[in-house]
This record gives sequence, C-alpha cells and structure tokens, in this order.
Amino acid sequence: SISRDSHCGVHINAGPEIGVASTKAYTSQFISLVMFGLMFCEDRISVQPRRKEIIAGLKKLPEQIKEVLDIDKQILALSNELHEQKSLLVMGRGYNYATCLEGALK
Repeated sequence: SISRDSHCGVHINAGPEIGVASTKAYTSQFISLVMFGLMFCEDRISVQPRRKEIIAGLKKLPEQIKEVLDIDKQILALSNELHEQKSLLVMGRGYNYATCLEGALK
C-alpha cells in the first residue's frame, strides 16, 4: 500500500472507505490540509491574525457538527425529497469547488 511504501505521510484515521469516496475521508483530508497550511505559516507575523481565526474556527467544528447531527430528522426529510428527483445541480467555485465535486459523487 501507499502507506508502507512512502517515507512519511499524514494519516487521517477516518476509517475505511466502503463503496464510493466517503464524506468522512474528504472532510478529514480537508482539515489535514488546513492544518498542514497552518504549520507552514506559523512563523509569518503578517498572517498571524488570520491563522488565529482559522484555529478558532477549527476549535468550533465539533460543536458545529453536533448542531448538524441534532437536526438529522430535517436532513432525512430533505434527503428523501431529493432522492425522488431525477437530477440535482450542485454548484461551487473557489475553495468550495472540491466540495461541489464531492457532492456530485453522491
């Protein structure tokens, strides 16, 4: 596997992907890249305010995920409605482009 053949790597510990690419793997990879970027800019004084904003946002993430999970019945109702549709247009640009592609896979 790639993990054994590489000299170093970032293990996201998102668990196995079954079937198509999993949202948990996508999300874990995205956060890993953000954290990787934070490490590269930690000694640049000019970006410290933005860096602190990003770290604060990452700290809020578990609570925000909990809030989404708390409305799972509403999400289920919406997904049942969308499931009946023949097609769905998913749009995104800039940093949301990758999220758009992830949604299109589903």
